Amino acid sequence: MSGLIRTQIGLAKRRIKDALERIEELSTEAELIADETTEIYNDLVSICDIADILRVERDRILQLDAQWSQLCDTDPKERTIMQDYKKRLGDYLEEIRPVAEKLVL
Repeated sequence: MSGLIRTQIGLAKRRIKDALERIEELSTEAELIADETTEIYNDLVSICDIADILRVERDRILQLDAQWSQLCDTDPKERTIMQDYKKRLGDYLEEIRPVAEKLVL
């Protein structure tokens, strides 16, 4: 029953990971000082794009967690599946914690 939810959580985690990796590709403060205006503009566009991805995927995971929790309330077997998922693949709620820190930057 929760197969689709688990798949969507995995995809959202991957998109978050990719976005966090893109942050590392941005110019540093020292590089920005020497960059051309177009490079600075491109970095700003990238920052906005990355921030949007991080917000959307964080919210998606929170929504999926709420759906899965409701499913656990109606089907006790789902609680075991959720616990197994978190043991095998990690607690996805803990994995989105760095997102808030990156959005503040």
